[in-house]
Amino acid sequence: MVPVLRLPVLVSLALLTLISVPTPAQAQSGAIAGRVTDSTANAVAGASVLLAGTPFGTRTREDGSFRLTNILPGNYRLRVRLLGFAPDSLQLTVAVGQTAQANLQLRALAVTLQSVLAIAHRGGETKMAALDRQKGRGALAQPATS
Repeated sequence: MVPVLRLPVLVSLALLTLISVPTPAQAQSGAIAGRVTDSTANAVAGASVLLAGTPFGTRTREDGSFRLTNILPGNYRLRVRLLGFAPDSLQLTVAVGQTAQANLQLRALAVTLQSVLAIAHRGGETKMAALDRQKGRGALAQPATS
């Protein structure tokens, strides 16, 4: 009976060993982590963080932090954008097995929007009431009577 009990243990150990072995991409890559804040050091949540020239990107969390993993070693430009702030970027180097730190501070930016024309109509007003109101302002001409 003892050999039968050992089989599940051996299978479990074999699976655990396979799972914990890093893949070649993980073994030869690094990561980028950091935090995005505004000019008053408050966290900026929801900012777009992109690694230029790659498909890698993420958004900052509620505390302004972000993390990109499985990045091949090399020099990169990290770009950060969020509506209402001036975009920012920085040059960084990713090394094998290391996490490059990237902390950015975004500057608030006033956004000028085009003008908007809003038109409203009085609800519930009858056609006769509207004509009477215009007549009272002299906007309608009175028909000539003889």
